[in-house]
Amino acid sequence: MVFAFLTPTKSNVQEKEMNGIQMLLVIGGIALFSILVINTNRTLLISEDQKLNSELILTATSVGKNIINEISSKSFDQGTIYNPAYNIDSITAANALGPETGETAGLFNDVDDYNSFYKSVATPRAGNFDLNVTVNYVDDSNVNTVLSSKSRTKRIKVAVWSPFLTDTLNLYYYKSY
Repeated sequence: MVFAFLTPTKSNVQEKEMNGIQMLLVIGGIALFSILVINTNRTLLISEDQKLNSELILTATSVGKNIINEISSKSFDQGTIYNPAYNIDSITAANALGPETGETAGLFNDVDDYNSFYKSVATPRAGNFDLNVTVNYVDDSNVNTVLSSKSRTKRIKVAVWSPFLTDTLNLYYYKSY
């Protein structure tokens, strides 16, 4: 029986060192590729969230704009429907804004009838949106100032919200006489 002992030669040592370096390079490449995939997925998810949020905001705006279009087609006040001459005494008092006795949503004939109006609107893709309308008199020269007395300008505020929206969307419309 003959025993042969192999002693490592220089080429075997270099080969093992190369295999170790190549293994480290492969592991490093896999780590970099994993980071790239994770960042790509994160970017896609953020883009999808932004797209969904944009769609919700557009739908909420459309729902609010529809009620504003309906309100804008109505007269300024009950007192100006049949009497086109403006007389401040003939318009509704600030504390009486809202529908007149017997008026319901389908029979509203002036802007302030929509004060405290609430409606839920179902949409095919974005679920239900709730909207609430508030009507106030505002200062003619500064529409951001709500008045407790009569004026020639009414501000219609339509608040639209949904469980899927992060915040309430407020739309404003002003009607002057």
